[in-house]
Amino acid sequence: MTNAQAAKFGEWCQGALGLEDWRIEIVLQDDPPAWVQDDGRSVGACASVRSYKTAHIWVSPQRSRDEGTDQFAVLAHEVLHAAACDTGIESDGRAPTDSNEFLWNRLGDILAAAYKARVKV
Repeated sequence: MTNAQAAKFGEWCQGALGLEDWRIEIVLQDDPPAWVQDDGRSVGACASVRSYKTAHIWVSPQRSRDEGTDQFAVLAHEVLHAAACDTGIESDGRAPTDSNEFLWNRLGDILAAAYKARVKV
């Protein structure tokens, strides 16, 4: 995924999830930014604050490829975290055993597939 593709898909996800008035920064880079608590296995992360309607999202292209994970699905998964922040349904971060992480993964897959069906990627 290119930066341009990530920006376009991120905007599409924001619209699909009712986050049009949010400011979401997307970072595509292999090394995690300083704000990510990295276990060396994460393919993405999200830090968001609902009251400020902001989110910072990181996706690692290399780790996604190494895991065989679709980068679009990873990005959608992280936007879902932003949509769910402060709702009480957040994950405990222990993927893949956390049922909420499983749900975010499936919904991320669905959003990515719906987008790809509409836009030739």
